[in-house]
Parts: sequence; C-alpha cells; structure tokens
Amino acid sequence: MSDVLMELRDRLRQAQEQARACERVHESVRGLTGTAELPGSAGSVTVDVNGSLAGIALTERATRMGPEALGAAILGAARRAAARIPQRVGEVVDELAPDQAAMRELMLDGYRKRFGSPDPEAAARSPKSGKNRPPEDEDEVFYDPARW
Repeated sequence: MSDVLMELRDRLRQAQEQARACERVHESVRGLTGTAELPGSAGSVTVDVNGSLAGIALTERATRMGPEALGAAILGAARRAAARIPQRVGEVVDELAPDQAAMRELMLDGYRKRFGSPDPEAAARSPKSGKNRPPEDEDEVFYDPARW
C-alpha cells in the first residue's frame, strides 16, 4: 500500500473520530441547563442551553418582594444562570472529547459571546484558554449554539 493511501486512510479515520466526538458532545450539550438563586432565598431560575427559561421555583419569600423587585430578581437570576452555560459546556467537552481543544474553544467562544461569563477573570485563568484556537478570519467556522 502506498504511503499516500495510508496517509489518506489515517486522515479519514481521524476525521471520523472527530465527527463521533462532536456528535457525543452535541447530544450531551443539548440537555444542559443553568440555575441561579434569587436573592434572599426567594427561589431559583433555570435556563436551558439556549438561555430560554426552563423553570422558576419561588418560595414564600418571593411574595414579600413586590412585583418590580421580583421581576428584576428573576431577570438577574436568568442572566446569571445563562452565564454558567459556557462553563457547563466546557465540562462536557472535557469529559467526552478531551483531545478536542480546538472544538472546545470554538464552542466556548460562541457561548461566551452569547451569554458572557459568570467570572471573566476565572475564564481568563482557565488553563485551556487560548490553546489550539483556530485563527479568527473571514473563513473561520463560527459555532452558533442557536442553530441547534
């Protein structure tokens, strides 16, 4: 067998492995949620991977907040919950596709652009931050979680 053919088969095998890893990650990420507490133990808000409200649990304390304060608390909690999604996505990729650093960073960039980060300093300190990052140019494939 020629060296060229062996090289092509090896590259095909690698591409198939990457595709399987992407599919495993995609399936797991689809079910992710983020949850944040309301101030004063008034309840919690859960959002899905797209940032849509998935649940609101209120305690008796929520009734004492007043409508405007409660509304603001729910919106704030929803934003904080959504800001946790990128971290959760990173954990899934690390678990299911630890050797796919470029995929991880591409996905996290998309989620961070959409939701932000609960702790930007922690994101900057991340040991995987910036490793194997694909070039940012016009031809770059942009990973958009909203396309799911």
